[in-house]
Amino acid sequence: QAKVMSASLAEREKEVEWTRREVVKSQEKANLAEATAESLRTEMEKIECDAQIKVELAEEGLQALQMDAEDVKRELSTVKSQAGAAAVLEFNLRKELEDLQRDVKKANAKLSNQ
Repeated sequence: QAKVMSASLAEREKEVEWTRREVVKSQEKANLAEATAESLRTEMEKIECDAQIKVELAEEGLQALQMDAEDVKRELSTVKSQAGAAAVLEFNLRKELEDLQRDVKKANAKLSNQ
């Protein structure tokens, strides 16, 4: 009976040792998983930070483009006003030229008749 108990005890010790090794392996896997999770969290924070910076830069770029667009609109408005004024001036100058040409014809006709 001592041999049976000794064999049973030896078997139990093997099971305990196997269980201990399995616990150690499981703990190592858990530690690795935790380290991996922490690494992923850190990487995620870095990605979020980079994304935030890119968003802020894009917003600043958009704001600058909007300001440029407003400047272009103002310049276009000024150019349109200047073009309108130039068209009026051109019309008045053409009319004045026609009047002068008419006066010259009249003067030439008077000179021819004398």
